[in-house]
Amino acid sequence: MPSLGSILSIATSALRSHQRAINVVSHNIANAETEGYSRQLPVLSPWRPQTLPSGVFGTGVRVTNVAQVRDSLLDRSYLREVGKAGQGRALHGVLTQAEELLGNPAQAGILDAASNFFSSFSELATRPDNESARSLLRESGRQLATRFREASSGLSDLRAVTERRFAVGVERINELAAGIAELNGRIAADESAGVTSGDLRDTRRRMIDELGSLLPITVTERSGGAVGVNTGGLSLVDGGEFTEVEVRTVGGVLGIGVVGRPGLLPEVGGSLGGFIDALNTEIPFFQSRLDDLAVALMAEVNALHQSGTAPSGATGLDFFAGTSAWTMTLSGDVEADLTNIVAGTDLSGVYAAGANDIALSVAQLRDAGDLSGLGLGFHDFHQETVTELGLRVSSAGENATVHETLADNVDNQRLSVSGVSTDEELVRLIQYQTGYQAAARVVTAAQELLDTLVRM
Repeated sequence: MPSLGSILSIATSALRSHQRAINVVSHNIANAETEGYSRQLPVLSPWRPQTLPSGVFGTGVRVTNVAQVRDSLLDRSYLREVGKAGQGRALHGVLTQAEELLGNPAQAGILDAASNFFSSFSELATRPDNESARSLLRESGRQLATRFREASSGLSDLRAVTERRFAVGVERINELAAGIAELNGRIAADESAGVTSGDLRDTRRRMIDELGSLLPITVTERSGGAVGVNTGGLSLVDGGEFTEVEVRTVGGVLGIGVVGRPGLLPEVGGSLGGFIDALNTEIPFFQSRLDDLAVALMAEVNALHQSGTAPSGATGLDFFAGTSAWTMTLSGDVEADLTNIVAGTDLSGVYAAGANDIALSVAQLRDAGDLSGLGLGFHDFHQETVTELGLRVSSAGENATVHETLADNVDNQRLSVSGVSTDEELVRLIQYQTGYQAAARVVTAAQELLDTLVRM
């Protein structure tokens, strides 16, 4: 039969267990507003019972674990959606800036400059021998070339900024992977010694969530409390070890490579995937469209300008110089002397005062249906480029919004599972407090029985 001592032992175990449970509840309440904190629950289990000839008797209670309340399925869903949202948002940000450079109607851009340029040639056609008309034309040509260079330079700057952001993101992958690996070691060491690591697990989960926004990952629980993190077939984190990655270009394609191994990671998503899409596909595409438009315009204008004779008597003169939007300028001849601007010719190679056929032909390029093999006129080609850019901006934005909404919904579900409800914690506090008081009453009763026994 259990003794009075065993009664005291049972009551003492109840006091200690309920005190620890109250500590856990207090910790939950203290962190109710802490971002990323997961609610903890004390797990109370009976001690091994004592078997006697007269029966089996309990020996008390203990806290065997302090469990984190999490839903692994929701965690996986969140990683999937936050990665897709990050990819869409990164791409949308880059494309939006490109749209500001190429298609913002609030700014005086290429179309306005081209309109002024063609209008200046029309004005020269009405006054082919007027010096002020030539001066106005030269300035409008200078402004058009400047707009092309500014747009091209803007795209180059956008590429450089995006490359820096991409490099920072890749470096952040290494920092997070190293942090997760280190926490794996600490958590495994603590939990093998019987110490609960709920707060360290929360820190690791925040790192995993951030890593999942940078690139697509899958997380696998290991025995002992560690996790493994994989991306694109690569084991990024395995226990206390992690794999370092770097920015790499292979065959003109920018991507992420593993330090010490050849090749690139396949199918990178997340925000870094968005940057890769922008750098490898989107920016080069619109830079090429801009160059095609500039080169086609220069070719058409120069071909007409070369066919006439300038007031200076020179022939075969280019109006523009350059091989791309970035290098587009006025030719040295036009920049040096207004009399090197061709308005017309008498078709015999001799300058004819009042001739305006060249000026008229250049002015008519405004409405040409096929500018130097582009298949479209200047305005239509530019408009098609801007429209395509707008569609891609819209598509990336919609994609980001959809997955951000889904990620927020999943995160709210995670919060409903893992978050702290102060009302629920207060109820548990009362339960554990009542249990503590009852155990204390048992201790008092046992002491009174012992006192009575001593006095007998």
